[in-house]
Amino acid sequence: MKNLEIYNIIISNPIYLSIAVILSLLLIYSALKKFIKLIIVVFFCIVLYLGYLYLSGDASTVEDINKIKESVKDSKGYLEEQIKNNFNDK
Repeated sequence: MKNLEIYNIIISNPIYLSIAVILSLLLIYSALKKFIKLIIVVFFCIVLYLGYLYLSGDASTVEDINKIKESVKDSKGYLEEQIKNNFNDK
């Protein structure tokens, strides 16, 4: 029952409500910030690992990375053509 009383006090008083909203926004912001940092660190570790495999001469890794490079080059040209076509149509 005590939780319901706290809820009613927060909802009924605009100052408490604004404080609760600000605290919840700060909590969400800090969680997202840490999550983004974690994603960046994991991505960096994966790139380092792939670089190590590439430099150590693992044949399958070198082939896969070369295929990815070619795929990116092909898709870059395709995207440039599509963007030019879309801007020319308008």
